[in-house]
Amino acid sequence: MIQNKNFKKLVTISLGLVLTLVILLFLITKVKTDSLRGILSTINIYFLFISIFLNVPVLLLMGLRWQYLLRIVGCNLRFKDVLKNIMMSTMFANILPGAGDFSRPLLIKYEHGGVGTRLVGATIFEKILDFVILASFSSYAALSFLELKYAMVLLSFLFVPVFFLFYERINKFFRKLRYIDYFFESFHNFYRLFINSRRILILSCISFIIWSIILIQMYFVFISIQNIPLIYIFTIGSISILVGSLPISIGGIGPREATLIFFLGKVGIIYDVAFSFGVLFSSVRIVLPAIIGALCIPFIKKSKAK
Repeated sequence: MIQNKNFKKLVTISLGLVLTLVILLFLITKVKTDSLRGILSTINIYFLFISIFLNVPVLLLMGLRWQYLLRIVGCNLRFKDVLKNIMMSTMFANILPGAGDFSRPLLIKYEHGGVGTRLVGATIFEKILDFVILASFSSYAALSFLELKYAMVLLSFLFVPVFFLFYERINKFFRKLRYIDYFFESFHNFYRLFINSRRILILSCISFIIWSIILIQMYFVFISIQNIPLIYIFTIGSISILVGSLPISIGGIGPREATLIFFLGKVGIIYDVAFSFGVLFSSVRIVLPAIIGALCIPFIKKSKAK
């Protein structure tokens, strides 16, 4: 049984790595080397530095949100431990497809003892909030480029109330699917403790600010190469982050860049500029925090709790 699970994990990692490499190699083959050198040589270091600095408020706000969720489930960690937990989960996201955020409960259990399935439920709830906010930001792009009428807008704004309104029916349905029964049980345990309009509002506001800063960070990365209207970053950037969050590649690298290149091409951005932007943003937003997370590994201490 354990061997089968390990084999499945190995296959998942291998497929994610292969997909990432295949997409990146395909994108790289279409880049003109001379054009790329010219673009990189004219980067505005000042704007790039601002985008790197914006990792600080994003990390602090993510830490504040995660600490708030942890306290709800009765896990009182120091803020520095919460920040370490987030940075290490970013590192794992660059190794294991889709394992970034869900590595947080495992790391907390290893270092501080078990908290139960409610912590996994809190992680799922956080992911739902992120999805709703990013879908709301990207709704304009969906209407403009994908011609989905008002379906995307309605989905993004009605997802949370509809989800909670029909939660009991949704829960009964998915409990029949054994392979995701654990996740719904985890969310259900958290839901019974958490469902509180005031807490939902607080977390929604924090999440909105987090993603606004991340998209502004993306904007500064882009204008370090070429000017672009902010609205394009808020819409196209949101769609690319949503695609990158799918658990099919390593750290979302590959699918995210391909999505950026496709939609930026629709608004007149040449391929080489869009490619350079995608690589720079991944380096600033994903790779750099992951390196910091890797540096935290020597400071992991196993909990003495049984």
